[in-house]
Amino acid sequence: MKDKFKANYLSSQASGIGFTVVFCVVGGFFLGYFLDKKFDTTPLFIILGFLFGIFSAGYSVFKLMYRLKKYLEEENNDKNN
Repeated sequence: MKDKFKANYLSSQASGIGFTVVFCVVGGFFLGYFLDKKFDTTPLFIILGFLFGIFSAGYSVFKLMYRLKKYLEEENNDKNN
């Protein structure tokens, strides 16, 4: 039963990484697109929004991977004790 929970947890974390990357990059792009239409500065905010999305996706993936590493280390410590 514990192995099934572990497999579900790991798969949910993996899918969370994909959704996070897509949401951040696409969200940054569309936010930049909206700001460009509002202020009539066509390529500026699209590029900035896209770059912000990439950086925020990288930070979010780093946090998710850190939590995953911590979880796996705790599991490994529990098996050794």
